[in-house]
Amino acid sequence: MSQPMPDYTYIGRRIQEIRLRKGMSKTAFCDLIGISSATLRAYEKGRQKMNAEILYLIAKETGFSLDWIYGLSERERHGW
Repeated sequence: MSQPMPDYTYIGRRIQEIRLRKGMSKTAFCDLIGISSATLRAYEKGRQKMNAEILYLIAKETGFSLDWIYGLSERERHGW
């Protein structure tokens, strides 16, 4: 049985929401995660898939849960 593909447009909106709620500029967020501004723009617009390492870094560095980023839970924060 195949699993449904993640909605990268939705995930991109969550990433943008995280960045804005943290009060971070695009440059600061890119520096935190180690990506270029063009990559962040593509992520936030849902035009580029994020790999597991990037999603993990976003969750770890910002305190937001992967389940919330994916839209699988309404619980925003993880318990790390």
